[in-house]
Amino acid sequence: MPLAAFCRGKGDWGRYPLPRKRRAPEERLVALVLLGRKGVHLERLQGRFQGLYGVPLFPPEELPRREAVFGVRSSSLGEVRHALTHRRLLVEVRGALWLGEGEDPWKRPLPKLMEKVLRKALPLLAHAGVVPLPDA
Repeated sequence: MPLAAFCRGKGDWGRYPLPRKRRAPEERLVALVLLGRKGVHLERLQGRFQGLYGVPLFPPEELPRREAVFGVRSSSLGEVRHALTHRRLLVEVRGALWLGEGEDPWKRPLPKLMEKVLRKALPLLAHAGVVPLPDA
């Protein structure tokens, strides 16, 4: 190394502070799994998951408005955690039976987060017989 001879930290690296570990901010979201007659309501996602499909994903304060738009009252199915490069997501998964059509979600390109959300909702989906349980 041509600069090694001039490096003042070589051999005494302890006198320099270590980089601080930054904790990634946590973002809370709600995923609304709407089970229709033929499957799950999917929409084209925007933002960080642009170009993929998924269930509606939004901040918790929007839940009452979103339920009213779809004419449903959802129940909690649990939570999933998902890590992105600079952010951690904590997503409350909520589900409801819906009067719309829906589709088989496994036939669309889904981000890993939506796969986790749908797996959390599998008991609801399988109970209604619309989406079979995938092989384990």
